[in-house]
Amino acid sequence: MQAEPLWIAALALLIILPGYQFGPGFIQFFGRGGRRETVEWLTYLSVLAGLPTGAFVIVRLLPRATSSRVQSIVKMALLFFVVAESAVYVAGSQWQAIGAAAVLSLVTVASVARADDRNDSQPVMHPDTLSWIVPILVGTSAWMSAGSLVSWSDATRWFLASPGRFAVFVLAFAISVLAMRAIFRSSAKPSSGRVAKLFTLLGVVLLLALSFRTNPVLEFYHWAFYVGPMQELRQGGWLLWDAPAQYGVLSILIPTLFPGNAWQSFHLFQSLCNAVVALLMFWALGATGSSTTRIILATALTATTLFFRPREGPVLIAGQMTPSGGPVRFIWPFVMLAFVFRYYRKTTNRGGRDDRADSRFEIWGHLIWLGSVCWSVEAGVYCSAVWFPVYALFLMQRASHDVRSGPSRANAARRILRSIAFPIGALVLIIGAVSAFYRFTLGHFPDWMGYFEYALLYSGGFRALPIDPSGSVWYLLTIFLAISTAAVIYLLRDPHHPRVMVLAGAWSGVWAISSYFVSRSHPANLLSIATFLIFAAAITLRMIADQPPESWHGLVRVAVLPMFVTPVALTLGHPSFVREITTPQLSYSSFTEQIPLMELSLNELLLEAGAKPTDPVVRIGDGRLMLPAWRPRDPRGAKVVSPYSWLPKQYEIIGTLPPDGRQKYIDRIAQHLQLSGWLIHSKAGGIQDFDKQLSDIQRTHVETKRFENKDWIVSWHQLKH
Repeated sequence: MQAEPLWIAALALLIILPGYQFGPGFIQFFGRGGRRETVEWLTYLSVLAGLPTGAFVIVRLLPRATSSRVQSIVKMALLFFVVAESAVYVAGSQWQAIGAAAVLSLVTVASVARADDRNDSQPVMHPDTLSWIVPILVGTSAWMSAGSLVSWSDATRWFLASPGRFAVFVLAFAISVLAMRAIFRSSAKPSSGRVAKLFTLLGVVLLLALSFRTNPVLEFYHWAFYVGPMQELRQGGWLLWDAPAQYGVLSILIPTLFPGNAWQSFHLFQSLCNAVVALLMFWALGATGSSTTRIILATALTATTLFFRPREGPVLIAGQMTPSGGPVRFIWPFVMLAFVFRYYRKTTNRGGRDDRADSRFEIWGHLIWLGSVCWSVEAGVYCSAVWFPVYALFLMQRASHDVRSGPSRANAARRILRSIAFPIGALVLIIGAVSAFYRFTLGHFPDWMGYFEYALLYSGGFRALPIDPSGSVWYLLTIFLAISTAAVIYLLRDPHHPRVMVLAGAWSGVWAISSYFVSRSHPANLLSIATFLIFAAAITLRMIADQPPESWHGLVRVAVLPMFVTPVALTLGHPSFVREITTPQLSYSSFTEQIPLMELSLNELLLEAGAKPTDPVVRIGDGRLMLPAWRPRDPRGAKVVSPYSWLPKQYEIIGTLPPDGRQKYIDRIAQHLQLSGWLIHSKAGGIQDFDKQLSDIQRTHVETKRFENKDWIVSWHQLKH
């Protein structure tokens, strides 16, 4: 039965949809509040436990405990559930969107559903009408899900709004179809070597150029969460003690060591992270192959999803403007999944396992994982989600191989225990070395709570936004369900094959990184993780392309193709795209010209008070909470930004912490740096609980001078002795 593999996606949806729809009532029945974010997290965690467990029960336990007939009935019941849920979803959808998705699905099925034929003598399309029904239904659902990326409008109307936008969509669709066919059809004619190499070179150059763009990429508020702690470190502060950093340890420490001022240093650091992820995506999409269409798709898909964020109709921003939504934050799961996929390719090319290669895989995998843990707690979680399912399967496969090749079960068990102890011991060693370094250098141990405290903020619904059930979450779910189908089928079929490690890493990585969207379900957050979703989907496609063709492969292709087409067409067809890419670039030395100038009234008040750019200054009064550039006396002069602070910088970094955590950093930086300085507060649009914030500061400093105008208050706060 052609629809049979869909039971896996149906099982996942059986966990997700009722949990979301009926979760509040279920929780309230037991006397709890049933808050929406609680329901979403409960549903999210249930998928991790429920999908693998349910799949194992259906495939392995049911036939043994009952019969294969009962197993078939259960699968059919799951499929019926999906049909019923689809009917509910369709009833609330616009018929214009359904019709457009159905037409696109028909063309997609005709183009790629049988793209895995191993020779040209076999027919490309399905031989009878009935065999088209399931793929077309899958494709229609996928196209409607992909259209949810157009969060500000109806996707059909938006893409048909202008001939140029429609032409871009058709071109993106055609390139994606040809590339998909090239991935799966061994009979596809390869491009000449020179042509492929030229297109590959052009693709790499374009991606590197986009990685190192200088304008417009600097967004003052979002960059300040990295630049502020970097400036404090250069002032003499210490991470894990008096320099709070919301986004990690190595992600702040490494760019601090780069040349230039803090803004320039972070730009270079972010550009390098972008370049690494761009090249990994380019490689994962198969651009190193010989097909020109694959190279073009890899270039376009990487460039549009990694470097541009279409927020709404007229707004298209550079991905670099929000570094916390890009590779600076998410680089490690990319590196780990690419590493695992490379190991699979080398293992299959060798034709079997090799002890030395396995040892190198084990060591390098742990080193990548340790790097992610040192980067930030969030990066450690994402990378762990990829690595440890892979490593568990690796140990299981190696133990099975050891037992078959001669060593006793006891020896195999001891080898597994040693392997498990290795990462634990390495982590303990790093913690001990860092603790000893702090104790020897500063006279005290690091505050390890500083590593976790910002991640713990989000455990209580901090800045949560609920999921829109008809929104872009369906883009995420479609990719997740496609990867789930491949992972479950191959894992339960042959858990000893190296391919299952890659698929397990892709599945758990997508699940883990989805938490970024679950915690704050803004459409922009989905665009931030779309890069990894596409990366994992591309690797999954390449995995199944290596296997003998099966009918369900066509369903995966039909589901994934819209996920490739839509973001490319959405960005290239955006009305602001041409303006965005034709903006003149700035030199590295003039990069900070993008920093906004200080308000004129504030600049004049600071000069009146006798303040200088070299004075320590804290801006605590409005949404930016960091001082913009001083206005130069000569309009042609370079912008100057105050690099020094007498409080943690930017102040909002500690403003989100509980009072005791906020006070901890204020007291420590006062004791360590021993600085007095200026405090700036806006009379309009000030932060909440300013009096309480001020009382925190007055424990260590006292106001000795005060200057005011109609907009601002500037006061000198002297350190208490």
